[in-house]
Amino acid sequence: MSPSALARLAIVLAVTAILVPASARPADARRATVDPRVLDAVEAATIDVVVLLAEQTDLDKATLGVDRDDRGHAVAAALRATVARTQPGLRAALDAAGIAYRPFWILNALAVPDADAAAVALLAAHPAVARIEADLFMPLESAPAGQRPAPAETARTVPWNVAQIGAPVVWATGNTGQDAVIGILDTGCDWTHPAIHDQYRGWDGAVANHDYSWHDAIHGGGGDSPVPVDADGHGTHIAGTAVGDDGAGMQIGVAPGARWIACRSIIGGWSSPSLLFEGFEWMLAPAPVGGGEGDPDRAPDVVTTAWYCPPSVGCAWGTLLPAVAALRAAGIVVVATAGGGGPGCGTIVYPPEVYDESYTAGSTGPGDLIASFSGRGPAVTEQGVLIKPDITAPGVDVLSSIPGGGYSVWSGSAMAVAHVAGAVALVVTADPVLGGDPGAIEARLDATAVPRASNQCGDGDAVPNNVYGHGRIDVAAACADVTAASAGAPPAVRLYPCAPNPFNPRTTLAYEVGRAGPVDLRIYDPSGRLVRTLVSDAIHPAGRHEASWDGCDDGGRAVAAGVYLSRLSCGATTVTGRLALLR
Repeated sequence: MSPSALARLAIVLAVTAILVPASARPADARRATVDPRVLDAVEAATIDVVVLLAEQTDLDKATLGVDRDDRGHAVAAALRATVARTQPGLRAALDAAGIAYRPFWILNALAVPDADAAAVALLAAHPAVARIEADLFMPLESAPAGQRPAPAETARTVPWNVAQIGAPVVWATGNTGQDAVIGILDTGCDWTHPAIHDQYRGWDGAVANHDYSWHDAIHGGGGDSPVPVDADGHGTHIAGTAVGDDGAGMQIGVAPGARWIACRSIIGGWSSPSLLFEGFEWMLAPAPVGGGEGDPDRAPDVVTTAWYCPPSVGCAWGTLLPAVAALRAAGIVVVATAGGGGPGCGTIVYPPEVYDESYTAGSTGPGDLIASFSGRGPAVTEQGVLIKPDITAPGVDVLSSIPGGGYSVWSGSAMAVAHVAGAVALVVTADPVLGGDPGAIEARLDATAVPRASNQCGDGDAVPNNVYGHGRIDVAAACADVTAASAGAPPAVRLYPCAPNPFNPRTTLAYEVGRAGPVDLRIYDPSGRLVRTLVSDAIHPAGRHEASWDGCDDGGRAVAAGVYLSRLSCGATTVTGRLALLR
C-alpha cells in the first residue's frame, strides 16, 4: 500500500474511531458524514470546514400560533435556543484542543478554519455532529450572461423592462414601494451611486448611519468595510434594477421608493458556505457595523440571492436550506436565480434555486420569450420533484447602475431576481396585510403573472410549467385588485392563508370572491398531481367562504407529510397558496 493510501486509511480510521467513550455516547448516536474532499485535503494539509450539527430548529413549532409581526423574533429566539442547548459541549471540546471556530445560529453550525486530521477526527466523533463539509472559497455562479455599455439613447427614459412589467402604472397610484425594504445579499453596493443613494436605509437625507443597514462578511483582504462598497458591480446592478431612480429622469428601478440594505458575502465573484451563512444570519437580524445584537424588527421584506452555490464551493444539496427556511419562516421572501444553465431542461440544480422555500426567478427578453441561458426545471430534489422556476421576469438587456456612477446593460437571471424583489416591494406597499407572509405575496404574483405555456420540458399547455413557472410578473395586475378595493370595488378573488399552517390533522382555507360565479378549489402535490378536490365548479355568491382539508386524497387515503399547493379558480382568475401538512 502506498504512503498516500496508508495516510488516508489512518485518517479514515481516526475519523470513524470512537474518540468519545462509549459510555458517554447516546445509544442512537451516529458518526458524522465527512465530505470526501475534506479527507483528501487533510492527508497532507489543512482545510476550512463547516460543521453541521444533527439537531436543527423546528421552525414550524417555533412559528405555530405566532402573529406574523412577531415571527422574526420568534424564529431568531428559537434558533439561538437550539444553539445554546446543543453547541456548548462541542465548543468546549474544540476550546480544550485549541481549535479555532466561528459559531452560527441561522442554522446550527460552526465554521472551523484550517482543520487538520486531528480536528476532523475530533469533530466527526462528537455525538452532536451530523456532517462535516468543505468550506471552500471558490467562484460562485453569479456573473451576468452578457454585459455592454449603456447606449446614450437609453438615458433619461424608463427602460423597456421596467415598463413591460407595469411598474409605471403602479407608480401613478402613488405606490413606489415606499413601505418596503429590500435586502441585497451579494457583492455589496456602491451606496454613493446617484440612482440608489437616496434609497439606502442608512441615509436619512442628511446624515449616514450604516448600523443595521450594511454588513461586510468579507474579513481581511480588503474586507470589513464600515460603509457599503462594491468592488465587483453585481450588487450595485441588482440594487439599481430593484430601486434605482436618480431623481433626474433615470428611472431604472421597479420600486424607486423602497429602501435597500446590503451584505457583502461575495468578493471577486468568490464566496464560501460560511460567508453565505453569515450573510443570511445578518439579513434575519441586521446588526450594527462591527458586531452587536441583531434586531429582527429591522429585517427586510425580501432578500435577493442572485447567485447559486454549486458543490465546487462546498454547497451540498441541503447546506443552505436551513438558512433559507429560517428567513422564510421569519416572513422574508427569498428570491433566487434560476441560473444560467439553459436552454436544457432539468438545469435548475443548485442551492438555493432548487429549494421549495426559495422563490425562483427565470429570465425573459423583450418579446416575453424565455432567455436561452435561463435555467429550466423540473428540479429533482430531496423535497421531491418541483416545478421550477416559480416565476419569470425580464433578464435580457437590462439597463442598471454600476459602481462609480455609471450605467451598463447586463443580461442574466440575476437581473430577473432584481425585478421580482422590486415587485415584492410594490405588492407589500399596496397590500400591507400581505407583509410578512411569503406564501401570500408569492401567490399574488403567481396569480397575476402573464401566463406563458411551453411544452419544452414536458408540461404541455400547463401553467405553471418548468420553463416560465406561473408566467412573467405583472406588477400592475398584482396591485390592481388592491387599488380597486381602495376605491370601493371588491377584489375578483382572494385566497387567504390557511389556518392553522402547518397543520395536523385539518386546516381551513378561507377565500373571497368579488362577484357571483363558479368556484373551483383543489389541492396539488409539488409535482402538480391533483390530490384533493375541495370545491368543484360550484356557484358561489360574492363574499367570503371557507373549505377544510383533512389531509386525505380524493379516495379518503391519508397523504404524506409535506408541502402542498392550494389552487383557487373563479372565472378566468386563479390564485395559489402553500400548505404544510405534519404527521
